[in-house]
Amino acid sequence: MKIENLRTENHSNRTRVVATVIWEDCDRSNQDLYFETTTEFAGDISCNPNAFLTACVLPAMRYGERRIAIDAPICPELKDGITTVVHYLAQWYGGKRQLIPIEALLQSRVSSVPKPRAGCLFSGGIDSLAMVRNNRLNFPSEHPRSFKDGILV
Repeated sequence: MKIENLRTENHSNRTRVVATVIWEDCDRSNQDLYFETTTEFAGDISCNPNAFLTACVLPAMRYGERRIAIDAPICPELKDGITTVVHYLAQWYGGKRQLIPIEALLQSRVSSVPKPRAGCLFSGGIDSLAMVRNNRLNFPSEHPRSFKDGILV
């Protein structure tokens, strides 16, 4: 799998960061993967190669890609973490799942880090509902670990 052509696009009142995903080892057509928000939040979205790598690693593993190549520098800590997770998944679930080499330049310095802000992935299930409730009970709304953002799946 190759992840390339990272770019930012504006469509009417939306801003989107996009990368083209090229499947190399399975019969799937190229596709654009994107993250999108409304214009009012456009300042909070960036064309970050780490986000695209994270979004692509499990589908690449699932569909038998032999590698992931990305044409932008990635965080070495993220690369190490993804390698660890993929190793565990291959051990736990076996089958055709293999470790997937990540081919990318590594960032040599840390990007500027914004003020800490907590968020969550909300699937609608009881576990995610309990996670949000636990957060509300244990962190005052002014605390950086109090959820301010969420992704609903």
